[in-house]
Amino acid sequence: MLYISVVIFVITASAGMTMLVLRLRRGKNPPAVLAIVHGIFAACGLVVLTIAPAVAGLSVKAVIATVLYEFAGMAGFGAASFHLRGKLLPVYLAAVHASIAVTATVLLVLGIMAH
Repeated sequence: MLYISVVIFVITASAGMTMLVLRLRRGKNPPAVLAIVHGIFAACGLVVLTIAPAVAGLSVKAVIATVLYEFAGMAGFGAASFHLRGKLLPVYLAAVHASIAVTATVLLVLGIMAH
């Protein structure tokens, strides 16, 4: 289950990186459909990661990664609110969101390796 969550989060990160590049290069928000796909994959990864302890248990690093993904999700909802209001997404918010998610992914992988 943990490996599945890593795969889902890598797909999520790919969509996120694409959105960040689009935001930086074009100077406008990425397409809403890409943001929706990104959010759906992130939610699926978090669900799988939340179910994982019942199947395999989690290391402390993986638990911390789960909490960090939840914070990244909150920042993602904040970013989505800019889309919904038709306002330009601040680059700092995208950077904070990405930094938290990348840190969580690294911790998750380390947690799986230590488990």
